[in-house]
Amino acid sequence: MTPTERWWVVGLSMSLFLGARAAVSADDYVAPDGSDAAPGTREKPFATIARAQKAVRELKARHDRKGPIVVELRGGFYELDEPIVFEPADSGTAASPVIYQATPGERPILSGGRKIGGWNVGPDGRWRTTLADVKAGRWAFVQLFVNDQRRFVPRLPKKGYFTAAIFTPRSPSSGTLSCTTAAISSAAAGAPTRKATPRSITTSIGTPTASP
Repeated sequence: MTPTERWWVVGLSMSLFLGARAAVSADDYVAPDGSDAAPGTREKPFATIARAQKAVRELKARHDRKGPIVVELRGGFYELDEPIVFEPADSGTAASPVIYQATPGERPILSGGRKIGGWNVGPDGRWRTTLADVKAGRWAFVQLFVNDQRRFVPRLPKKGYFTAAIFTPRSPSSGTLSCTTAAISSAAAGAPTRKATPRSITTSIGTPTASP
């Protein structure tokens, strides 16, 4: 696995595991490397849960089934373009429940995130990539996961907080309040105050904007 393949942005993920229930022989199979044009067998599985849902509905319509209808998911990542929705038509009965189960010993992960590629390591040892869709405002994210571990957004300053050195009275015409930030104070008791480059911050109706 390359470094590029290890980076994921995750909005929602769900892992499927086998519980105490013993594994039941499956009617349909799904795998990350499958194909929705395949018959859904163990050797030629579907690629998506949506295709398996359709197969389950078709099976229910063809047969008065006595016994469970089982969909088995192979381990790996399933990238979801949209939420998975289960409706009454996907439900089973007491005599014929519908079961989605993981392949024994494997871990399927249904992820609503997007995989990020194109990473490069700079001279300073930091990893960087450019997300064209994010830059253009077409989508955004708030969480980044690397190898199943959340990475936190950097903050400025690294410790403590900015303090407002100068306040300008509220403008009667615009209703805005501005201040100039001239120092950084640490939240730790007794920590020294460091000077910083002044910035003008204007707040209007709760929306902050900043200018150099």
